[in-house]
Amino acid sequence: MIFSKGSKLHIIDDDHRYTYLISSASFTQTVREASYSQNTIHETVLVDEAFVDTKSPVNINIDMHLGRDEIFLFKWMGLKEVTTGNVITGFQISMGALDVLESPDIYLESSGGVYKVTNAVLSTCSFSLGPKTVASVSLTGQGSKMELVPSVPAATNQTTQSSSTFYSSSIEVADVDRLNGVTIEYTRDLTWLGRKGVHQIGEVIYPFNPVVTRFSVAGSITAYTNPDSPLLWEGIRSVQITDSEFDFAFDRCMVSYRMDTTPSLHKTVIDYKLLPNTNSYINII
Repeated sequence: MIFSKGSKLHIIDDDHRYTYLISSASFTQTVREASYSQNTIHETVLVDEAFVDTKSPVNINIDMHLGRDEIFLFKWMGLKEVTTGNVITGFQISMGALDVLESPDIYLESSGGVYKVTNAVLSTCSFSLGPKTVASVSLTGQGSKMELVPSVPAATNQTTQSSSTFYSSSIEVADVDRLNGVTIEYTRDLTWLGRKGVHQIGEVIYPFNPVVTRFSVAGSITAYTNPDSPLLWEGIRSVQITDSEFDFAFDRCMVSYRMDTTPSLHKTVIDYKLLPNTNSYINII
């Protein structure tokens, strides 16, 4: 199921509905069948008897622009709110266990109908930031069940993304000059533990009981090589990436460098991966 630009993503969290404008999206769910042979020495039957046994998880792919205050997106990623008074000022990257059993239901509204995915769990978030592009994020994940529904349910509270909040800005990395580009990848390993029970024989079972087994934050920083002051980052150090709206402060990262001499303008690429710590945040500027 492919959705094009103009479709809307609705996320229902408790009694709050968040609505986002998407660039593109796709949902896919396949069936797993069980079969047995009816072929005998007395009667040749070359086609096996088969029936639908279980459904695979719904594979979710969504591309959307990043607004200036996408609070729920970071909550959906499993980050912990940081508040000053009653105002959310950022999110802490928690290193502990992540409970995704109560993940939200999402709805894709298009001209062809409204499609619901139950218990949608994010597995990757890839941020695209910088002066040459409108800030955006690519999301992948999985859900339990996909179905066509009459409409998006109403909610007491509603937040709607506006294209007026889309932005493009310069990006800075602390202690890095001649910056060329930055990538940030948030990845979680997702497993569905639910299994078909002996009393459910003959029923079609959808995936249930999702569990996140590990997660990582990693990426790369690319700068034009300066022979007079080369970037020779190796070992453990902090990484801070800032644009006009967000400050990604990763306190303790394993970093290493590599040289890219293929283009006429040589580049140095710094690869980083977040290590366990309690002082890494995504701050709202």
